[in-house]
Amino acid sequence: MKRRFSHAQKPPHRPKWKERELIKKRQGLKVLVRAGFYLLLALFFLLAIGEIWKNWHQALWDNQRTFYFAVQEGETSWLVKADKNQQEAVVIKIPGHTLINTARGFGEYQAKSIYKMGEIEKISGIDLVKESLTWTFGIPVEGVLKFDQETKNLDLKTAFFKASLGWGKTNLTKWDLWRLFLFFNKLRLDQVETVTINDVPGVETKLRLDGVTVLSLDTERLDNWLLSRFTSSEMVNEPYSWEVMNTTMNSGLAAQVARLLRNTGVQVVQVNEGSAQESKIYVDNKVNSQAVRFFSRFLKIPISLSQPDRSSQGEITVVLGNDFWCSCCQY
Repeated sequence: MKRRFSHAQKPPHRPKWKERELIKKRQGLKVLVRAGFYLLLALFFLLAIGEIWKNWHQALWDNQRTFYFAVQEGETSWLVKADKNQQEAVVIKIPGHTLINTARGFGEYQAKSIYKMGEIEKISGIDLVKESLTWTFGIPVEGVLKFDQETKNLDLKTAFFKASLGWGKTNLTKWDLWRLFLFFNKLRLDQVETVTINDVPGVETKLRLDGVTVLSLDTERLDNWLLSRFTSSEMVNEPYSWEVMNTTMNSGLAAQVARLLRNTGVQVVQVNEGSAQESKIYVDNKVNSQAVRFFSRFLKIPISLSQPDRSSQGEITVVLGNDFWCSCCQY
């Protein structure tokens, strides 16, 4: 039972040393709680800074040059050029039954099947779509956004927002997505040209023997149209001439790379073959080319500030060796 005290009586007095101990304990507990809070806050801040730095460091787009990427929603794909210098964009709608020259030697397949094929073959669906569109259209596609839901009209700003929240799949960083969102948010409707591939020269509707209707691409006629719409404004203005040399036993390799360079706006003056060499991009010390730096990274070919063993017709020479063939395996 609790001891009761009358009004005349007072509870026993607590010694001052005990009061001081209690105060010290309370103060120590407050310090520990405060220190723990600040430690968690600092940890959260460091993780946030680390994530921002990682996204910035791994970003594919520098927010300055022309950027090529693709969006796939359901069975429909969209090939997009974002030109920062000209403040314009071009979008090609690619129906799912369009025949695409699938990368890594798989042959022709409908566009809607390529992502799934990449996942089944353990390649990465994003990578297979990116590589296949690159070599089918001769355009350096760097990014891909993939969503399962089909839409009639592409809303790029919504696609970037959804991808930044983790919806769908993409190889673009959040930094890329944010930059692209801001870029397209500033464009007016008249600065974005949207074309369905059926209306592009060099595209024909064909009925296959199995009764399936597909869209077939004539690359020569298609390239003429791409040169008028998809070239990079900064690369077109560069004054340098390029030569592409195939030193492997795989015919057509130099022509494929030369097509990629031309469709982006580079001046290719010579395509030929040579004796076996390692892959390099030979550049004179006086040449300051943004295109060289970009294609060195995109094709994963090192730059050499010297000249090849033989005389070259261009100021810049791209030598394709067996190491390039083995690393790409996509022709």
